[in-house]
Amino acid sequence: MQRLSTAPIRDPRFRARIVALSLLASMAQASNSQERPPVKYDAKVIAEMSDRMNRMKAGGYDVGFGFGQELAALPSPVGYQILRDNWNKGASLFQREQMFKGFVFSAHPDALLVINLGMRDPHLSMQAWSMSYLSQYAYVDFSRNFDAYRSWFEKYKMFDLAGAAPHSLADRLSAVSEAGDTTLTSAVSEFFDGIPGGPIQQLSGTPLEPAIRAMAKPDELYRRLEPKISGDPLCARMAVYLVAAGTFPAKIASARCVALLKQPEVLASHDLIGVVNSLHFPEVNDYLLEKLSGADKLNPGALDAMVSAVLDSEDPKVIPALIALLPKAEPSAARVISRGLERSLGIQVPSNAGPDFWKSWQEKNKSRFTQSGSMDGTPTFTVEKLSHLDYIPDADDVKDIPSKSFLLGGDENKRYLISGPMNDGSPKKLCIVMPGGEGSIEFHPFVKRILKFGLGEGWIVAQPIAPVWSHDSNRVVWPSVAVADPAAKFTTETFIDEMLDEVAAKYNVSEIYMLGWSSSGPAIYSYAGHGKHPIAGAFVAMSIFNDAFFAGGASLSVKRFYILHSPQDFIKMSNPEAAQAALTKLGIPVKLDTYQGGHGWHGPVYAEIKDGMKFLTAKG
Repeated sequence: MQRLSTAPIRDPRFRARIVALSLLASMAQASNSQERPPVKYDAKVIAEMSDRMNRMKAGGYDVGFGFGQELAALPSPVGYQILRDNWNKGASLFQREQMFKGFVFSAHPDALLVINLGMRDPHLSMQAWSMSYLSQYAYVDFSRNFDAYRSWFEKYKMFDLAGAAPHSLADRLSAVSEAGDTTLTSAVSEFFDGIPGGPIQQLSGTPLEPAIRAMAKPDELYRRLEPKISGDPLCARMAVYLVAAGTFPAKIASARCVALLKQPEVLASHDLIGVVNSLHFPEVNDYLLEKLSGADKLNPGALDAMVSAVLDSEDPKVIPALIALLPKAEPSAARVISRGLERSLGIQVPSNAGPDFWKSWQEKNKSRFTQSGSMDGTPTFTVEKLSHLDYIPDADDVKDIPSKSFLLGGDENKRYLISGPMNDGSPKKLCIVMPGGEGSIEFHPFVKRILKFGLGEGWIVAQPIAPVWSHDSNRVVWPSVAVADPAAKFTTETFIDEMLDEVAAKYNVSEIYMLGWSSSGPAIYSYAGHGKHPIAGAFVAMSIFNDAFFAGGASLSVKRFYILHSPQDFIKMSNPEAAQAALTKLGIPVKLDTYQGGHGWHGPVYAEIKDGMKFLTAKG
């Protein structure tokens, strides 16, 4: 298999439409024995960088990390070759550890080769350093069996980090499938022992999911596991994963989910109950409700997991059924059920609330559970059809904020909206809000809420609408200089520059800021390196990062950055951490904050935006 593109900024993993890699497709690729053609590169540059590396004996982490980023920005495999040829010629152990990050944090196509340098280093601490990074991507823990590493690397050395994981997991699953009946239990145990941190808590989105779907005979393995589930939590976990990965027809999967929930090993596991119920089979929900009728006999962990699972199902009969259980349940079980109802319904419950409170609440809110969906008795409306360019979505809570739509030069692909007090003549700060996802006009009510609740008085907001250059689900939503799209007729930088030229001529703008998330993050980073207008500050949330987005610029048009990311996001924390390090190296003030909840806006959204904008608007 040939490696990915030698230009990191063209790597499809950095497409702005952040989508999960198709790991099954990766498994179907050609043999990985093909070697790459030679790459020509300036010998003087190689010699100069080699000399710099060999003189790195002191300094802070930023010295080696910055140099590693420089190496990673070179055409593949030039940077890796410099690192390889000078690995033990002078650079200190500490600085080599930092160089290492420049490749790993940017998901470089040669990162696995760089990790191999550390794995083969005579220093045991460097080996441990390398293992800690490798385990996060390959789902293999070689600290338990270092002798197995050499053959593993020989097999997967032509893959990148992300590509190696599902192949490695698929091979290990094959070993489980091929184990004899007497050794199956130990084979399952060995499989999970090899996963750093223990068994995977969530199946969806991990390399294990497509690896299971790629198995030749999952049904055969499930049948062999069935008699071993009782009494063996790991066999139970493997069986749950086989079903949850979507390897069986719905009818069979539903029956197996119910059968699995009857096993104490599954019922005692909070995360396994969640995995089973994530398939949303009605039969599963009915079984859990039946089981909850004996709530006083369940341990608190299983009870809480079951309550959460049935509430997540959005079945309208769940809430009345849980309220009916409260008078019969033991006090501890009643508290668990009450807390679950409170979380799900989003209501404040008195500390002394008991069954009578919930019975009264249900009586006052029973229409929520008896609605037929009929529109009888509601007035009818006539809606006049509008041109799509006249359409601006709105919401009741932000109708007081005026909005106008504009086209740059009459080009329908260059549409933007201005929201806020546009014509009062007072100086205003301008925030360019570039939505994530599809970047469509449908985000407009949320953009106005950002203005109303996150920015406040003295601001106006400009919302560019992402042109739809194709209907490919993997398209680049915000094509830029750094992340291009051949179908795009212009870059986001061109769009933003022309929009700012026009807006500055119309309104009394004192300062300009940018705010974006997910798919628009790379375009904001790219604008910092390629845009012509000075930007006082940029707020980037839940986004990928590659320092090549800046094109190696020594000076950026954006003067401050605020980065917000969730440790639970499928986009790894190494992305915002690398952004913070790269910006700090360039002398740009930057702050990285985290929030809980995974990809998307969670928690006190507008308070989080206020905090970020407070940092960006601070002087000095």
